[in-house]
Amino acid sequence: MRKQALVLSAIAFHTFLLLPLAPLWAQDLTLPPDGDRVPPVIQHEPPAQSAPTGKPLTVEVTITDNTEVLEAILYYRPVGGSDYTSLAMDALGQNVYTATIPKGEVVEPGLEYYVQASDRAGNMVLRGFSFSPLMVTVAPVLPSQEEASEAVAVASPKDRLTMQTAAAPKPWYKKWWVWTIVGGVVVAAAAGGGGGGGGGDTTPTTAGGPTTGSASISGPLP
Repeated sequence: MRKQALVLSAIAFHTFLLLPLAPLWAQDLTLPPDGDRVPPVIQHEPPAQSAPTGKPLTVEVTITDNTEVLEAILYYRPVGGSDYTSLAMDALGQNVYTATIPKGEVVEPGLEYYVQASDRAGNMVLRGFSFSPLMVTVAPVLPSQEEASEAVAVASPKDRLTMQTAAAPKPWYKKWWVWTIVGGVVVAAAAGGGGGGGGGDTTPTTAGGPTTGSASISGPLP
């Protein structure tokens, strides 16, 4: 009986001493093999300007870690889409990572995306989430000034001359009604001066022949 009491006392004593260290042991058991528990840090803000439709879109982020970044992945989809497409991001140096979305998938009204990064210890971090992604708007492509100028048809000098000639008004002396009036007056004058050679002709004469008359021609102004 006495021995049992001594054993229980010893167990209680050691338990009292070692119990405060139990959380530390538990933490040590959950540590990665290299002891790294710090996830990477992603620095990125969505672009303020809209991306043009049908042009490749490059997403650039800065990722830092206390040890080494293992990989970075870009997930994207059209606005309102259901499934994300993944792209492995390339390391450009100086902690910069990029991925380019193909031009055929850059469509209006925009794209939703998020970035995932992890280190060699298995720590992972996200910038944006699948249920709450980042977004970039996509605007239609406007034609450049050079393309607009090429689209305008330019008339050749011959065409411009033809258009100017067709648009220029005819001179008054080339209009048909002027010569119609002139012809009528000439016919009337000839009929009045040369008709009838009988004794009733009272046309005054001179020594050299009949007196020359005059006729006036009037018509509407052009």
